[in-house]
Amino acid sequence: MKARITELIIATLALLILLACQKEVDAVPAESTEPTEEQTASLLPSDEPEVSTGEHVQSLDFFEDNPIDRAFSRVADERGAELEDNAIFAYLHTRQWYNEFFDLHESIVSDDSSEESYWHMYHYYTYRLERNAIEHANMWSTSHEAVAMFEELARHYRMLAYDCLARSDGLSLRSDEEELYQYLNEVSYADYIPDEPDDLRPPRLHEVLEDEYNPLPALAALPDANIHLSFAPPFGAVLSVDGEKYFYEWSYGTLTPRSVLPQLVLSDFNGDGIDELAVYLYVGSGTEVARTEVHIVPIHDSMFDVSITIEDIERLLYHRLSASHDKNTDIITVKLDDQTVDADLSWYTVPSGEVETVPDELLFYGLYMRSLVFFSVDTEGVKVEIPIGLAVNDGPIRTEYVEFFADIIISEEYNISLANCRIEASELN
Repeated sequence: MKARITELIIATLALLILLACQKEVDAVPAESTEPTEEQTASLLPSDEPEVSTGEHVQSLDFFEDNPIDRAFSRVADERGAELEDNAIFAYLHTRQWYNEFFDLHESIVSDDSSEESYWHMYHYYTYRLERNAIEHANMWSTSHEAVAMFEELARHYRMLAYDCLARSDGLSLRSDEEELYQYLNEVSYADYIPDEPDDLRPPRLHEVLEDEYNPLPALAALPDANIHLSFAPPFGAVLSVDGEKYFYEWSYGTLTPRSVLPQLVLSDFNGDGIDELAVYLYVGSGTEVARTEVHIVPIHDSMFDVSITIEDIERLLYHRLSASHDKNTDIITVKLDDQTVDADLSWYTVPSGEVETVPDELLFYGLYMRSLVFFSVDTEGVKVEIPIGLAVNDGPIRTEYVEFFADIIISEEYNISLANCRIEASELN
């Protein structure tokens, strides 16, 4: 009898275990090849890198003990007091990881053409990587504080570099620790302050960018107010106010090939009795291209960015600026409110190699305002001048424009509007 009872108990236990296992299996959803919402929500990992169990997996030891971090740790130990909360030092760390990551990317692209490598490259190594990393850092930080931004960017580049290594054979961090350590020790942390420009449009300055030991020079400054502006390519700009450094995504922190320096103007731009800082930036240059923009920063408030760009001007001119084409006379009439300007294009020819030909028909597509955009800033306010291109058969005409002029009005709530708008006929030869 006892043996029978024991057999029943064992059978009952076995049945219960079998039922429990079946419930656990049923609770696991079928494997899906479609990405989940969480997987597609961000192209960047949010916390620590996920360790693969494949044959390419490598130890996380390098993540904690690698040439880049070893060199930075040694410099920090030696110059800790000087480097505490130092935006330049954090920037160098970030930039070194950025360079290392793209070195690894190039190796993977050239050495591994597998489907998995292509998928990984598509999602992680496109031109959008920099902006995605910056946006993720912005979500992590509630302020524009520069050091926190750079540290968060460095953390993401470390994870992305690790992810490269985990998926590829034979790759390792190639930075020479001694060379990097010496470089960091030789960095000059003194701000470079250029001479004050006499003209509203700042001078060019090539030699600043060639100083390899001064990676974050001040390209514009108001020394009496203890305000400095530096660029940190390819991430953005760092604005220093009374020693506090703030990060902004202005033009990815790069000068154009013409190396036209930024300008800083301190004045009460919105009439509230408190000075704001205007930052003038030259953001586009090339053949028949010169674009500027302005940013107003309430430095005695929350340090937020009030941007004034060509996109803002176009938005404010919506339904106010228009043009029509008389096909009988080939005259383009540009209208702004109750103002009109006629541009006679009966002379127009289409360039074709070395011979210019008269088109069978002049085709007018509209106005183009993004090639030449000239903002100007002084203590009296912000103005804009835009030569308007007439887009015809082969693009905006480069020899005849209608000029647009306006004053930029900034309200106490930091909304912008246009005043004293006018258009004039102008020829640029």
